[in-house]
Formats: sequence, structure tokens, C-alpha cells
Amino acid sequence: QPGQVAQVPLAATFQEAGTHHVSFHLPGDALTGDDGRWSVVDVRERLRMVLIDGEPSSDPLAGEVDFLALSLSLGANEADATQIEIMTDSEWATTTLVAPDLLVLANVASITVDQAKELRRQVASGAGLMIFGGEQVDLDNYNQVLFQNGTGLLPMSLESIAEEEVSGLLVEEIANSPLSVLSQLSASVLERVEIRKFTSVLEPSEPVPG
Repeated sequence: QPGQVAQVPLAATFQEAGTHHVSFHLPGDALTGDDGRWSVVDVRERLRMVLIDGEPSSDPLAGEVDFLALSLSLGANEADATQIEIMTDSEWATTTLVAPDLLVLANVASITVDQAKELRRQVASGAGLMIFGGEQVDLDNYNQVLFQNGTGLLPMSLESIAEEEVSGLLVEEIANSPLSVLSQLSASVLERVEIRKFTSVLEPSEPVPG
């Protein structure tokens, strides 16, 4: 109806890897120019994800990335659709990685200048990067090599570790946010999330171009 917003889930299954052209069309109306959308999809044979565990543990599901690795593996429809590799931060420091599709840093204490340069190169080449904080993280180091006064990979500077209990998550409406999928969950589910410690950040006063 006029003034209403509707979300219509669409799914497409591609039989072959490679570049595919996709188009979607709505029934025609008085303004035909916005009735269609086109996109190009790069279908990969499999996705390679490397998870860097800054505080590994020999106990089941006690490491920093164990639950994440489990959830990523459960999301794969085919056994070989994803390749998940877990490394310690010391192994990452001594290994030359072929650029993964996704690299996750979880409570990694510090990043060297050379590692930061390689991360920027991989992200510029299309790799995804997720950074999870933790009590081991050296905030000054991350600000120097990853935030770089707003020109680095971090969008905000890390200010301090706050030991404060917070209940519930609020998902802000930000265009193209990877967290927007959480808005599809019931508010009662997000209310049950309890946080006891978090990193406070400082947003730049002016957005950095690009």
C-alpha cells in the first residue's frame, strides 16, 4: 500500500561458479524507470575463512573463535562450500596467507605495521575483515596501526575498556550495515543479550573522504 515498506526475500541457486548477471523486475507502473534492478554476482566454488584466535584454549568451545567457527560451519549447505581455518596470533605472524575471503581477528593483542599493511592490501582486493575486541587488545597499538587518525581500516578510535553491565542490543539503521540482519530478530531476543565488558569508541568529528 502507499507509504508501506515490504521486504520480499529472494533466493537464487547458481549451478556453476563464475560471473552471473541477475535482474529483478516489478510489475510496471506509471514510472517504469525504477521497476527493474540489475546486478553482477561473482559465484565462488567455496569460501575460505581464516579465524585468528588471540586467546586459544584446549577446552571445547573455550577459545575466542570456537563458537564463530561452529556457526559458520553450520551455515554451509554443502560440506565443501566453506573452508574454515583457525590459527593462533603467533601462527598468523609467521605464516604468509593467500588472501582469504574472510579474515577474523578475535582478541588479538597487537598488530604489527607490516600486518596492518597486508590487511589493507587484502581488504582492497575484496577480502572481508572482522575485528573483535577483547581484554588483551592493546588499544594504543590498534589506534596507531589500524585507525591511523581516520585513514586506516578501523572506522573509529578505541578509547577504553569499560567494565559495566549492559542488557540488550540496539541495532541502529545504517545503510549496508552487516548487522542489519539482526533487525529481523524479535526485540525480546536482543533484550536477553547481556554484556559485562565492552570497548568504548570515539567517532571522528568529520567523516574521512573514502
